[in-house]
Amino acid sequence: MQFHFKETRPWELSDDDWIENIRRLEWLAEKGILGVKEKK
Repeated sequence: MQFHFKETRPWELSDDDWIENIRRLEWLAEKGILGVKEKK
């Protein structure tokens, strides 16, 4: 599953911080999607 973010990378964030942010957003998105499926 691919997530595409429209925001450009904030320059004050290092690559590692930015990667960690994306991983956290992807994890939350997956949990949200799984949560919706479980309720059906």
